[in-house]
Amino acid sequence: MTYLLDANVFISASRLHYGFDFCPAFWDWLVESNQAKRVFAINNSGNGSLRNACRCGHGRVWGAGS
Repeated sequence: MTYLLDANVFISASRLHYGFDFCPAFWDWLVESNQAKRVFAINNSGNGSLRNACRCGHGRVWGAGS
């Protein structure tokens, strides 16, 4: 099963339960799941296309190279 996440997932997670410094395993899991093509995010670039790219809070580009 694959999942498409919107910005609210990342914003809420970082502010409420899964802060980057409190629970880095959650963010690592998102990166690993994206690389395994199980989790994707919407790239709000204005052209309406869906891509598996976003910025994670610890400076990595999520889905880079995929």
